[in-house]
Amino acid sequence: MMKENNNLLTLGYNLDIWNSLKLKIPITTETLPTTNSHMIISGMSGSGKTFAQQQIFAKLAKKGGLIYFADFKGDDSYKYLQGCPRYYFYNKTINALYEVYAHFQSRVSGSSERYPISLIWDEYVANMLALQGEDKKKAAEAMTKVAEILQLGRSLGVRLIQSCQR
Repeated sequence: MMKENNNLLTLGYNLDIWNSLKLKIPITTETLPTTNSHMIISGMSGSGKTFAQQQIFAKLAKKGGLIYFADFKGDDSYKYLQGCPRYYFYNKTINALYEVYAHFQSRVSGSSERYPISLIWDEYVANMLALQGEDKKKAAEAMTKVAEILQLGRSLGVRLIQSCQR
């Protein structure tokens, strides 16, 4: 008998295999930060990015730690998060990055805290393109912070999960 893996998340099923062989083969990912620290979810509109992101969010919420949510477009999919202290909408999304980066810097400087910290950033690319149009220096600073988190975050318990359409 197979043991259930509570850290495994089914994101959907392989459409090509279903269309050709009529086999329902799941597409899964690990949610443990030690095995899959950062994630990017990309696809066309209607491809299931929001569903996958909500599943990841639910799985992370069950495990504890801090979750920050940056929602650039602010559609109704995340309306239930409005009013939550770590939910950032539209032009406030950069504040989520600054808060997560402050935790990250504290850990780089020797803090012993290691509870998981996750930043889920919906429509990251669109957000950065908009920011570049407004303030190139601020956009470059944000991308540098993101790059640092991507390089060192796993060992410090800081995770970045982004979604985009390209």
